Amino acid sequence: MASLPELPHRSAVSSPTGGTPPATPSVSPLQAIARHPFIAILPVLLGLGVALAIGLTRPPVYTAQSRLGIVNVDVSAPGALGAFGNGAAELAQAYARTLSVPELRAAVAKRTGLREDQLDGRLSASAVANAPIFAVENSVRKARKGRPEISTAALVIVSSMARSSEA
Repeated sequence: MASLPELPHRSAVSSPTGGTPPATPSVSPLQAIARHPFIAILPVLLGLGVALAIGLTRPPVYTAQSRLGIVNVDVSAPGALGAFGNGAAELAQAYARTLSVPELRAAVAKRTGLREDQLDGRLSASAVANAPIFAVENSVRKARKGRPEISTAALVIVSSMARSSEA
């Protein structure tokens, strides 16, 4: 069997002129931007274009909120102030839950001129944690005049609670 001829030995690092290759100069990011400004600005402009396209095609959502506090306390009654915090917070939770009562929803719908099914997803009420406050929120896609559902809902809740406490 014939043996293969030996290849000349080459070092791992070599240059055409022999010896070690010249070191590559390091370039700072600012120098790279100065050399190629279009490549640096292109991703920013593309991102801005996408953000504008999304922002301008998305319809706005108008939200209003009304916060109502429960602050009626009789300070002359013994122990009234001690139990006010817990009792008032529980009342706020009860008031917030009343918006789901069909009779109250019907009263809000009647006063605003909307159907009850139109109130779904538009009106909501929630208690503020550990506070004698509850909030009624109204969210709509179009700005409209003359339809204060949130004020009407708050008014209906308060008037119904006043009637129930008198009874």
